[in-house]
Amino acid sequence: MDRIRIENLRSLKDTGWVDIKPITLLLGRNSSGKSSFLRLFPLLRQSLETPTTGPILWNGRLVDFGSFAEAVYKSKEKNTEITLSFEGQIGPGHETDDDPSTNWNLRCEIWLSNRSANHFTYLKKVKVNYMGHELIFSFSQNPRAFKTIINNEDFSYLFTDHSELPHALDDLSRTSFRLSNLELLLDRTKLAQVFQDFSKEHLTHDMFTIIESIYSQVTLLLPDKKLLQSIKSPANRKSWKDIPNDWTLSSKPFTQFRNYLILYRLNPFLRRVDHFLNQFSGIRYLAPIRATAQRYYRIQDLAVNDIDFRGENLAMFLRSLSPKKREALSNWTDFHFDFKVSSKITEGHFFLELHDGDKNTNLADMGFGYSQLLPIVTQLWVLISDKGLQDKTVYFAIEQPELHLHPALQAKLADCFAAAIETAKENRIDLRLIIETHSQEIVNRFGNRIAEKENQPEDINVVIFEKNAPSEPTHVKISGYDENGYLTNWPYGFFQPDMV
Repeated sequence: MDRIRIENLRSLKDTGWVDIKPITLLLGRNSSGKSSFLRLFPLLRQSLETPTTGPILWNGRLVDFGSFAEAVYKSKEKNTEITLSFEGQIGPGHETDDDPSTNWNLRCEIWLSNRSANHFTYLKKVKVNYMGHELIFSFSQNPRAFKTIINNEDFSYLFTDHSELPHALDDLSRTSFRLSNLELLLDRTKLAQVFQDFSKEHLTHDMFTIIESIYSQVTLLLPDKKLLQSIKSPANRKSWKDIPNDWTLSSKPFTQFRNYLILYRLNPFLRRVDHFLNQFSGIRYLAPIRATAQRYYRIQDLAVNDIDFRGENLAMFLRSLSPKKREALSNWTDFHFDFKVSSKITEGHFFLELHDGDKNTNLADMGFGYSQLLPIVTQLWVLISDKGLQDKTVYFAIEQPELHLHPALQAKLADCFAAAIETAKENRIDLRLIIETHSQEIVNRFGNRIAEKENQPEDINVVIFEKNAPSEPTHVKISGYDENGYLTNWPYGFFQPDMV
């Protein structure tokens, strides 16, 4: 997922497209909309990982948006839709082609609405653009209004008879982004008849033969130019009654055949779209107020595989690490923050101990900032060390990482963020950090690092959220750093007292 766009969510009337780079900083005054933007990530995770009666779980274990009625942007127009749009790269489906240059851009736009009768959120419309193809699936409170449009051609008639659709569509429109279920509604008997009629008019033999020839090495779709080249190839040209050498990309037999191919490959294509959207199920998130350290923890034989969003299970997580991994984590914290961490057992309990030079101290006796810092640093180390994340994209959303940290320690944390990104790249992990912050030290430190050529400006996005008045919508402005580390498109006096 490389870019996202949010429309009509809380004060975010329209963010425009926002790039999610290795480091994305979200800045703005209190109640300016930046937290709503960041919390979309854990909102989608909790919606995907929890059985729900709708596509979005507005109030879950990670974040609480209330309900659709509370989350939708309030305006005079009385908006009834929230739109979430995502853009990123996926491969074309060549099973033997690992060349990343063959990746294509996929855009998926999702319209959410609320059923007036029972207040369930449902998918109102989904639009997918890929390789120049556009697929639109429109739902409605009236199931008979279901539409399937492919490249501006209506194929709704090929789906299950509308008199049988109500329950099937109701179940589908309330699932969490499982678009591949749409294929279950496609009437294969009707599709076969359409193929047969097309074959009689345009082909010398069965349509499935040429389809299998074209798609022998491809599991998804082909761009129009490549498809037309394949049709005109000596191996396939003789299959046509027409003369395909004279065809262009707008020739009617070609566009018909192209759209039928998409229907034929609808299931694997929608499964790939599902996989694209399900990236959100692996999001890591840390809330702004993290758990404080306890003096002692009870010993429990629990296997803890992940750090929760408040760091409440951090002690259990650290104790469950193998000695080798605990040492690696301590080396990581020592290198970046000059302290090591370990767990010590005493009379049926254990406690976390920080080692700062020759001094050993129970974490509960350290400054409050250390208990706020440790979950962030540990989660970073986990992500860059997990071999299971190789060749994958992982998102880590963090709210106010600077809380209770001295300015010098905030700058060190920025260095740690940058180091995590570089180490992740070396380990073939595409780590994306989304950081909501009020810290001038973090912002300035990234600029200094760019000026010193320790980071590239294209790896950091700076997104500014502004409001003219509390009741006004949020205006989203894209800033960033130039090659000398200076902020571009930066609002005058942003960190001055009157802007706080």
